Amino acid sequence: AMLSGKLLLLLLLLLLFCSSWGEEEAARSSRQRLSEQSLFDHLGSVDEQLLRKFQDNFIRCNREYNSEEVMEARQLRIKVDDDLFFQAQDLSDNNHVLAKMLHDGVLKIHRTGEAYAFLSDGSEEKRLSTDLWYSFSQSAAMSLSSHSSWNFLDPLVSPWIHQGMFSSWPYTFGMEVAYLASSSAWNDVWQWLLTESPVGSPPTCQLDESGVITSSNLVHQTFHLYLFHMIAEKYLWQDSDLIVEFGAGYGCLCLLLLSAGFKGRYLIFDLPVFARVQTFYLQAHGHEVRMLPEQLSKFSQ
Repeated sequence: AMLSGKLLLLLLLLLLFCSSWGEEEAARSSRQRLSEQSLFDHLGSVDEQLLRKFQDNFIRCNREYNSEEVMEARQLRIKVDDDLFFQAQDLSDNNHVLAKMLHDGVLKIHRTGEAYAFLSDGSEEKRLSTDLWYSFSQSAAMSLSSHSSWNFLDPLVSPWIHQGMFSSWPYTFGMEVAYLASSSAWNDVWQWLLTESPVGSPPTCQLDESGVITSSNLVHQTFHLYLFHMIAEKYLWQDSDLIVEFGAGYGCLCLLLLSAGFKGRYLIFDLPVFARVQTFYLQAHGHEVRMLPEQLSKFSQ
C-alpha cells in the first residue's frame, strides 16, 4: 500500500512535469520551471555546484551546436545524405532499405489520409489535442518524405520532434544529470545508459569529466528510469514481462530499456506516422518490430 501511494504521488508529479502546448511560450516556460521545481523539491536537495556545472555544460553544447560553422556543416551533411538517398537503388544496403521503408510508408499513409483518420473524429473538447497532433503528424509526413531518414532528429529536418518529443531545457538537463551523477549507481549504470546513438543525427552534448556523449532527451528518459528505481527500489528492466507505452515519441525510451537489458514484450500505442518512425528507429538498432493490426481485440492472445 505504501509503495502504491508513492507510485501514485510520482505519477501526479510527472503529470505536473508536463507543460501545456496551448499556452503562450513565456507562460509555458514559467509553468514548466515551477512544476519541475516541485518534483525536484520532492526528490531532495542536489549539489548546487553539480547542477550549475551540467546546466552550463548543456548551454555551452547548445551554443556550439547552433554556431554558424556547425550549422553549415549540418546543412551540407543533410544535403549530401538526401542526394544519396534519393539517387540510391542499392537494395542490398540494409540502411537504405530501412530508410526507404519509412519514406514510402509515411508517404503512402499521408496520401491516403490514413495518417490522420484517427484525428478527424471527436468532440469539441478533444479538438485542442487532436488538432495539435494532426499538425505534428502532417509536419512529420512532410519532413520524412522529403529528407533522408538518417537525419530525422536534426532540428533542421524535423522541427516537429523538438517541439513535441525532445526535452531540451537547460535547467532540466542540469538538474537531471546532477541527480544521476550523485547516484551510487552512476558509474555502473546511469552514465552508460546516457550514451547517445548516432541514428537520426540528434543534437548531442559531451558531459564534462565523464566524456559521455549524450542528448538532452536521452537524459530526460533515463531520469524517468532513475525515478522508478528510487521509488520501486528496483530497475524497471528487471523482473518485468510487459511494458506498455502510450505515445512513444520516436522510440527513445523503448530503445533505452532494451539497451538496459529488458527481455520482455514492449507494446507501443501511437499514431500511424509516429509508429512508423519508431519502427525505423528500433530496427536501425537491430531490434525486431511487429506492427499490430488496428483491431486489438486479439491482444490478449
